Amino acid sequence: LCHTRLMNNYTRDDIRTIVDVFFKTNANQSKIPFIKNISQSKLNISGISVPLLRKLNKRLCLAPFDLVLKTLNLDSLDEQMLYSFCCSSYSKTLGSAFPFEDFVYHLLFRVDSWVVTDSVACPLFVTDKDACLSFCTKLLSSDSLFHKRTAFILEMKYLASSEYIPFLKTSILSLGNTSEYYIQMAIAWLLQSLYASLKPLLLDLLADQNLCLDIKLKAISKLVDSRKTSFDDKIFFKQLRTSLKSHS
Repeated sequence: LCHTRLMNNYTRDDIRTIVDVFFKTNANQSKIPFIKNISQSKLNISGISVPLLRKLNKRLCLAPFDLVLKTLNLDSLDEQMLYSFCCSSYSKTLGSAFPFEDFVYHLLFRVDSWVVTDSVACPLFVTDKDACLSFCTKLLSSDSLFHKRTAFILEMKYLASSEYIPFLKTSILSLGNTSEYYIQMAIAWLLQSLYASLKPLLLDLLADQNLCLDIKLKAISKLVDSRKTSFDDKIFFKQLRTSLKSHS
């Protein structure tokens, strides 16, 4: 409690000092080439592991959200990840009192890598799915590639249930012919997640001519590789893949 009160008295300079000292202490130059390769980001990278960023996130989130989030440097991939983790933490502790959508929407304009979009999570959406639907609708209306990818990641995390079938189908088919690799992969990941809860919808979409072959093949590859897919269904999906390729 005393530490929380102390953090409430911090300034932006104090927050910046905490972050800079933490990064200087925990930066790992040997990890930077790997992170650059997997993230394809052109932003500054310090090579700090996700567990360490989450540790810093817990400390920072004792301070007011506007102080922390307005201090982080979004020209850094590590700090974009940290920003995303902080948004999730504030959402969990403050609920609807934290303007999650505003801060994340702002973050996504600065993102250049899928590793940040895929880290976005909002505990409030577990219970307020309509708020998630509204936010996904806003993201899908944006021209930003990473706004759209985040929408599909959030759909996968929070909206894969029967009551949202119309929205899921419409959103997927609205970008069913996209050539953007990162959106294709997000849709394929969403389709693979439908196997457990909405298998009829999954099969319907795999048969829909408004969904491009590339997305179908990516989704099928994920289904074939998944431990959650039954043996018989793996055979079915392999046969479907062969059929789709032969008719392309």
